[in-house]
Amino acid sequence: MGDPDRADWYPVAIPLLLWTVLPIAILCLQPYRPRASGIGAGISAMIGALIYLATAWSSTGDPLDGLVFMMLPVMQLGFALLWLGGVALYYRLIDRKI
Repeated sequence: MGDPDRADWYPVAIPLLLWTVLPIAILCLQPYRPRASGIGAGISAMIGALIYLATAWSSTGDPLDGLVFMMLPVMQLGFALLWLGGVALYYRLIDRKI
């Protein structure tokens, strides 16, 4: 997980933090249907946190565990895009005048 007591840890840790928060921020900061987007952000954040915790503290020390910290935000970003698309489609069908 690194050594935050060393100064060379921060140039890597800060961009990694921004990368891990990006998918949740996309859901939280968009103005269209904030309640539905907040539910999606909560789901994505809880599942992501559980995966991060399992990787960080329950791991056997496999060198490939670091890939989780790079690939999970990609999967969360895909979830965010699917969630926003589903919300838009749902409300488009609900708001349709018959």
